[in-house]
Amino acid sequence: MLPRVSVAVITYNQAAFIGECLASVLAQDYPELEVVVADDGSTDGTRGVVEEVARGDARVKLLTGPNLGITGNANRGLHATTGELVVIIAGDDAMLPGRLARQASALMARPGHVAAVVATDVFDSDTGVTVRVHEVAPRGGTRDVTACELVAGGNRLAPGSSWMCRRSAIPGEGFDWRLPVASDALFFADVASHGKIVAIGEVLSRYRVHLQQATKSGFGPDVHLYFAMVESRYPRLAPCVRRGRATLLYEEGTQAVIAGDLATARARFRASFAHRRGARSAAWRTL
Repeated sequence: MLPRVSVAVITYNQAAFIGECLASVLAQDYPELEVVVADDGSTDGTRGVVEEVARGDARVKLLTGPNLGITGNANRGLHATTGELVVIIAGDDAMLPGRLARQASALMARPGHVAAVVATDVFDSDTGVTVRVHEVAPRGGTRDVTACELVAGGNRLAPGSSWMCRRSAIPGEGFDWRLPVASDALFFADVASHGKIVAIGEVLSRYRVHLQQATKSGFGPDVHLYFAMVESRYPRLAPCVRRGRATLLYEEGTQAVIAGDLATARARFRASFAHRRGARSAAWRTL
């Protein structure tokens, strides 16, 4: 018997995109599917679009309520799902045909793995043209990803919408309220702490880039807090956290150079190099 897949669609004022998103989810060829749409108090007609879709497809359930922000609304959708396998997708993104079946099959073949990610087509919202392809594994192949690799990379393995997670690995509290924007980073680190991730080198997800998107505003403060929380929860990942911090600080230093703030740039570069030395030392002590 196939495990049920739950897709939580997290949306706010996305009337122009939510129909396309839902159409791509409902067109999947995976039979055991439920779709939970969490609308964060939209004022632009998003709710009406979802209600129309739900009237024609019993697999769709709409949740509405007061505006809770990204993290709160993600929890609203997540906690309403019932499937053994869970996907959380933004209401302006989309799935390509066969995605859910491919990820579910990969996880069923790997009982010890806790999540599956796919390559993603990152596209411009205005033109629909591909900006880049976010690869996760050799094209057509698969590879295993550890929690250390995920954390050291600053949780940039794959966009959140391209993940499928086992419910058994999902933290009971869901997304952490202390990270108001980038709570998915800690969420996926928590998932990965339970086992390996299988990365699938097939482009099966579409990630929209446009001016309304939260990622445009930058996640700097949230990411620094994310690293601190991961290090506190999982001391064994401390060397991986230091590598991730070093990369983030170096990027911040580069941005400061571009902005002409050389004092900040020097401070960030010094901190980056210090974290890199600390990561090497910690890794050596674990040998």
